[in-house]
Amino acid sequence: MFRLTHDCRLDPRPTTVLIDMDGTLLDSLSAITGALSRALGDYGHEAAPESLRRYVGPPIREAMTELLPEVPLDEAVAHYRAVYGASMLESPLFAETRPLLDALALSGLPLAVATSKKEVNAREVLVHHGLDDRFTVISGAGEGDRNGDKAAVVADALRRLAAGGADVSAPIMIGDKIHDVEGAASSGVDTILVGWGYGSAEERSQALAVADDVAGLRRMLSV
Repeated sequence: MFRLTHDCRLDPRPTTVLIDMDGTLLDSLSAITGALSRALGDYGHEAAPESLRRYVGPPIREAMTELLPEVPLDEAVAHYRAVYGASMLESPLFAETRPLLDALALSGLPLAVATSKKEVNAREVLVHHGLDDRFTVISGAGEGDRNGDKAAVVADALRRLAAGGADVSAPIMIGDKIHDVEGAASSGVDTILVGWGYGSAEERSQALAVADDVAGLRRMLSV
């Protein structure tokens, strides 16, 4: 849908922006890996938090299927959610988050969060940081992690943006992992990955573009 011009701007200019949460807006690596480690330990599996980094990003049901195959999935997920919920609000924003959202707010572009996090938790975190009013739509997993994969979340965000009157003819996704790229692509949406997130060089090579800092991302978005 988009191409990058010689001065690293998207052509056409996006009409709306979808943004991932963990690893893009929120520096939640320690909280998530710590909660995973504690949840695994409760079932007799010892795993250092640093060994669990790759599970930050994918839907939690995928992670728990792999990490605790002997435990009923709903039980494993519910236990992780309870452990994570106790420290969820301790995760700081990235230094880049407020400057980026300030610039996007001034641009007038409709914004949506598109996260595999439970929607109720995503909203709670954004309220905690005073950022919930920046977004037209906050889309995440429903009860029982319904629609928790990134493809479903992106599709839901686009539906809700359109229902609210936003122009979704040229949406762009901003994320940090391959799951953002692949999930957005299911709806025909291109993705910019941010250099401050948790994605690998291989993952970033699959994106339309990589923004190393807010200045570069603002240039791409023409805001």
